[in-house]
Amino acid sequence: MAKKKTAAAKKAAANTTKKTVKKSVSKAAPKTAKKSIEKSAKKAAKKVAKKVAKKVEKKLAAKANSAADAAPAMKPGDVCWSELNSSNPALAETFYKKLFGWKTTESQLPDGTGKYVMLNNGGPMDFGGIMQQMGPDAPAGWLTYFYVKNVDASLTQIESLGGRVLAPAMDISMGRIGFAADPAGAHFAVFAPPA
Repeated sequence: MAKKKTAAAKKAAANTTKKTVKKSVSKAAPKTAKKSIEKSAKKAAKKVAKKVAKKVEKKLAAKANSAADAAPAMKPGDVCWSELNSSNPALAETFYKKLFGWKTTESQLPDGTGKYVMLNNGGPMDFGGIMQQMGPDAPAGWLTYFYVKNVDASLTQIESLGGRVLAPAMDISMGRIGFAADPAGAHFAVFAPPA
């Protein structure tokens, strides 16, 4: 697409310059002078076209890069997801949309047991979700996911530091996750994208 726009920009610049030069060359001018002026005009048109094409290419590249820049690289320990486990997901969705103006997108859980509401605050990426509590004994509340390079290694480290593994590491469509609690009992999760 960038090549098409660049070619179109070159052609438009060349046509504009040709028309201008032809108008300025008198019909009474000798043919050799006329050809020389037209040749010079063609060179000038090519230069202008190249400059215009470079500007268009830079703008297109900047747009493409801005999308990539919008999602900064994660480093271990960064919060990468927040998930609300709720006894009433529809009520929670309405509440947070009104409170913060969040945008939501609904989808089905992979196992088909219910819906999952993706949360977005107007940025290029979703930042979290809302789902039904997994059972009456499951705690309602927000669960924070931290980015790690290796979920299994992180769960081992959590235990060595006095935390507890609440569920073994498991693969999901977006990578691998594990659930844990810190030494004081606060629940959290770790996430790593596919290797």
